[in-house]
Amino acid sequence: QYDPVTPPDWGRRAAETLPNSFFFEYPGEGHGTSPGTGCAAEMMTAFLNDPTTAPDDACMDEMGPPQFIPPLDAGAIELEPFANDGMNITGVFPSGWTKEGNGVFLREASALDATVLIAQGAIASASELLDYYVGLLDMGDQPESAGERNVDGQTWTLYEAQYQDQPADMALTERDGLALLVMLISDPGERDALYRAVFLPAVDALEPLAQPAADAGHAFMKALKKADYARAYELCDAGLQEELGSVSGLEEWMAANDFLPVEWSFPERNMFPNMVQVLGLVTLEGDREAIIELSLVDVDGEWRVAGFRVQ
Repeated sequence: QYDPVTPPDWGRRAAETLPNSFFFEYPGEGHGTSPGTGCAAEMMTAFLNDPTTAPDDACMDEMGPPQFIPPLDAGAIELEPFANDGMNITGVFPSGWTKEGNGVFLREASALDATVLIAQGAIASASELLDYYVGLLDMGDQPESAGERNVDGQTWTLYEAQYQDQPADMALTERDGLALLVMLISDPGERDALYRAVFLPAVDALEPLAQPAADAGHAFMKALKKADYARAYELCDAGLQEELGSVSGLEEWMAANDFLPVEWSFPERNMFPNMVQVLGLVTLEGDREAIIELSLVDVDGEWRVAGFRVQ
């Protein structure tokens, strides 16, 4: 019915020149309707099996009118949370978009819709992650920064690029040993609306998985670095406090194990029932390095250290 390449009238004309033919006009369909599956394909198969008999066209009554895509209503876009254990990230994406996996969300408003939101976390630098995507998507040279966005003290670097003649907006930052990336590829006519309704909220929401628990782990490590053992002991749960015995017990453990942290990060997160495990690399005094593992539990709405191990 809707075919600018071979309009229906051409089919009628062709049928008039053939000794044995049947003409059908499929409602709401465009070019190339017979390949694949569905009503047109079934009728084509029936004709090829018996060219002398008109195929049963009852299925055409069920095809219905064409489905037009209405203009974008950015105000109707709702966001919902997601978590990706493999990339140690959590964030938001538009409700109704398809979860393709690995932090890729497809709008799929039509078969030709290339609108996609990408949210990524990787144990790398932001520059390395940017280089990776510029190369993966064949964007040419690395784009120049288009500005910054501050979210609760976290600074994101913004970029504007092109992917197959479509706007590709990107934001990157580093947090807790992870490089974080948000990318939105959109139609030029919808870019500004989707930038405000999807891209910026996705940037604001993306963070490492279980960040509140990791923040408590950072507070514990900072207290140890400052030799504020009373504060570090306070950040332990009752079970670990009992195991240590007292503030002095924690201080004695620190001295016995020569554990003097200088800097650290927790890029890896493992979620368990009633517990979060954060792991990373810690640099100790004397330029020594070790693997640090903290187990944290929720105690009356506050995250507390339930155990720690250094390797």
